[in-house]
Amino acid sequence: MSDAERMARAEHELRGAATSLALVCEALRRDPAARRHGPAIEAQLDRLRAGLADLQAARGGDRSVRRGDGTARRGDGTVRADDQVELSALTAAAARPWEDTEVEWEGGPRIVELDRGRFAQALGNILANAAEHGVGPVRVVGRAHDGGVRVEVHNRGRGLLIASDAAEQLGGRLSFEIVGDDAVATLDIPAR
Repeated sequence: MSDAERMARAEHELRGAATSLALVCEALRRDPAARRHGPAIEAQLDRLRAGLADLQAARGGDRSVRRGDGTARRGDGTVRADDQVELSALTAAAARPWEDTEVEWEGGPRIVELDRGRFAQALGNILANAAEHGVGPVRVVGRAHDGGVRVEVHNRGRGLLIASDAAEQLGGRLSFEIVGDDAVATLDIPAR
């Protein structure tokens, strides 16, 4: 069996499982005793669906393009519009599976248009990193910011704290940003 066929079969199985989980999620929403679990499962399904879309795109050589008008043009020519979501609820749902995670939302509910799956991917990966490499509870804080929304994830990442403290002791600072395909940690120290 070729690698392409194995990928197609794996994708098929993952899609089948995702569909089954979505049906279970709907049943949970109808059950008053289990209703609170539905949004958390749905947020993880959004993340799973986004990953499956990436897998399908990679397998087919698709290069989707995200546009500034809230839509994505896929390589097959179709356009997918973003969903209108209440972001504080989606943030809480995405964070729920992680133990010791507290979500605070400042300024009340916030309706935004976004790709639920991509948001679940972004926040899910940040939370996973905090849970794996951090110490103690994780705090997620959301608020309106400069015409958009900012979601911050706070925790006691031991290695990051050590590096930041060392930078401060040098009279400098440590910062993080994304540049192209790289996550860049920058250590700024004064020249003497």
